[in-house]
Amino acid sequence: MPAVAFLVATCGMLFATTFLAATTAAASTQITEPSGSTYHVELDASGRALPVTVVASGFRPGSQVFLEECDGRSPSEPNWTPTLDCDNGNAPAPAIADEHGTATFSKDDRNRTFVPIVGASPSNLFSCSATRSATTVNGLTTYPTCQFRVSSNNVQATDDQVFRTVVIGSGGSDSGSKAPLIAGVVVVLLVIGGVVGTVLWLRRRRPATVRR
Repeated sequence: MPAVAFLVATCGMLFATTFLAATTAAASTQITEPSGSTYHVELDASGRALPVTVVASGFRPGSQVFLEECDGRSPSEPNWTPTLDCDNGNAPAPAIADEHGTATFSKDDRNRTFVPIVGASPSNLFSCSATRSATTVNGLTTYPTCQFRVSSNNVQATDDQVFRTVVIGSGGSDSGSKAPLIAGVVVVLLVIGGVVGTVLWLRRRRPATVRR
């Protein structure tokens, strides 16, 4: 029993350390606006996309930050590359990260206004549509979901690149995934269990007091 308690404590600590390290790395750069995990592109009466403000944080202060739209393929897929899976044809001018590392592409800034892709991308690399599944139209793969990509380089994959899923249609942003919160609760419970197990194990190892 003491060995099991010690093992639980050790595993809990290791898991917590790994989770926190991964969370810190993942949270170093993030898109804070629009919020949520998915952005629903708003359309005007003619079906054209309306500009959207995009804000990202975690970049090096004073550095250039780029924004572009990509197709629906995951960047972890084989042969994914920004030059083929993203289109900088409608990319605004790069933003300069402020002293806090935040880059802002305001829809009210003429140089940095970003309009999401609806239909064929400017360079005819892919198409973003409201269809429910990927199809091929006029030689272009049409994706039901596309992605905003914010990074320090528009033509190369980077460690700081972050994405926001995009779908065509009104409704605003969703509330985001609750997975990180659930994982955090699990980690806390594991750590508490590990600490309790360690205390019990140490008490069992404490030598008995000799009575005179």
